[in-house]
Amino acid sequence: MVILHEISHMWFGNLVTMKWWDDLWLNESFANFVSYLSLDEGEGTKQYAGAWSMFLDESFWGLTTDQKNTTHPISVEVIHTEAAFDMFDGISYGKGAAWLNQILNLFGRDIFKAGVASYFAEFAFKNTRLEDFILHFNNAAIKHNSPIDFAKWSHTWLKCAGPNIIWHDVIEEGGKITKFTVQQRVHEEGAGNQLRVQKYKCAFYDKDMKVARVIDIVTKDDQETFEIPELVGQDAPFAYHINYQNKGYAKFKIDEKSTKAFETHLGKIEDPLSRKQIYLIYNDMLKDQAISGAQVLDICKS
Repeated sequence: MVILHEISHMWFGNLVTMKWWDDLWLNESFANFVSYLSLDEGEGTKQYAGAWSMFLDESFWGLTTDQKNTTHPISVEVIHTEAAFDMFDGISYGKGAAWLNQILNLFGRDIFKAGVASYFAEFAFKNTRLEDFILHFNNAAIKHNSPIDFAKWSHTWLKCAGPNIIWHDVIEEGGKITKFTVQQRVHEEGAGNQLRVQKYKCAFYDKDMKVARVIDIVTKDDQETFEIPELVGQDAPFAYHINYQNKGYAKFKIDEKSTKAFETHLGKIEDPLSRKQIYLIYNDMLKDQAISGAQVLDICKS
């Protein structure tokens, strides 16, 4: 991981160099995210398992930092060189990488690749600013007919501190889903915190803790509550896994039904990334005294 991270700086940092420390985070976030992506997909790296498990740790490092009263936006003004050292934290590495992961997940690989390619082509062996990076990705999004304004979307992620809180309210009757509501609000920490558009997955587990179905959910930046009508009438699963595969970045909360299912059946989930993520979400919920310490210990034992 160290080797892949530092090799990534040959592009973000060396081939294209930021004009000032304000944008140092982008060098680190990009090198961080791309190193995990390369470890997972790169030729000759298949023997190294667990890339996204390590990325999960980075995400929760960012999330933990983002919930403190000392949190700050991903992109901040750096007044002098000495202050640049304060940028090496969970926000720059973890949340910044999660933002790039969200670009890939929400906008798609074609836009991600086109934005990076045109950015490097114009600024190779030059100095640049964050605005240049945003412009190239915005142009790529327009070229590929994305319905989302990339520049406006990026501002909500980069210039506003604090995470969003997301959970599901589900009503079931007779083994069927009768109402599926996504609830979200801004965390109390963070200057200018606001709702953000992001795409995440929700997996439906059967009684054997096998994934029976996976759906995509896209949040809104202007609604705290919205329903997923296409799920009405569908078979209710044994448990819901919110933010399956860790594609989204937020303080996710597990619903009560799934909490009870995971307390007794977590060990039956074959995917180690899913088990680890559910456990970390539990721990994050524990900080708000949503569950007891004894419950977390029971989960570990299972």
